[in-house]
Amino acid sequence: MPSVAVSGRRARAALAVALTALVALMLTTTRARADYQGPDENASEANGPITAGTPYSATLNQNGTNPDDQDWYSYNVSVAGEKLHWTVTNTSSGCTPNPLSDYCHVYATLEDASGNQLGGSNSSAGTAGALPGQTQTINWTFTSPGKYYIAFVGDGDVLGYRFSFTSSTPTVTPSLNLKAHQGVQRRFVVFSLTVPAGGARLGALLHGQSNGTSFLAGTLGARNVGGGTRHLAIRLDNRAWSALTQHHRLSVTLNVTLTRSSAPRLEASRKLLLR
Repeated sequence: MPSVAVSGRRARAALAVALTALVALMLTTTRARADYQGPDENASEANGPITAGTPYSATLNQNGTNPDDQDWYSYNVSVAGEKLHWTVTNTSSGCTPNPLSDYCHVYATLEDASGNQLGGSNSSAGTAGALPGQTQTINWTFTSPGKYYIAFVGDGDVLGYRFSFTSSTPTVTPSLNLKAHQGVQRRFVVFSLTVPAGGARLGALLHGQSNGTSFLAGTLGARNVGGGTRHLAIRLDNRAWSALTQHHRLSVTLNVTLTRSSAPRLEASRKLLLR
């Protein structure tokens, strides 16, 4: 009886070791590669979302019971105009080619949720097919944010591949968002604008037009203008005020310039009819 108990304990210990090794192997495999034959065959089963700057490696197994193996990954585009640069390498040292093609290509294609290539089937949102040891790239600018996919297929039996991507977002030029009132308040033209950052220098010129002649109708200057929405007023000079009171209307153009240190100068313009 004691010998049976010892044998049972040894068997359970051996089983525990075996299970631990199996779990470790499964975890290592999951982290290192996509599922060998799925479940990542379409957008609904895609791995991800994957992140920029992270290298990914996987294997396409198109031998045996799953000759149409695909690997799909999802990724997120945050803003319109974001550009992704993809690098795809066929890491296979060799393979048994597909008898219909006699090659061992790895293909990558950018897709939408419906499985359609971005930009259409003839767009540049895909590789031409990388042979073993070859690297190819995809550059694509997205017109709208959202969730997208990259899909991998091959035409050999077992193919390894590695890929990564980088992201760059468009530079957005700040806007002054200039608004002005179509009228005067006690000889002043009132306007507001959104200042992107504090410490800016502001200049405003008001040009009037009367009897086909353009003339300077008022000026305004300010230093260290704070960020946010600023409410300002520019005073009509004597000539502009005289033309307005005489004709009861005056067409003017308001030009505003904002100068900031280490940043592009911002300009905005509005045409107004003063009454």
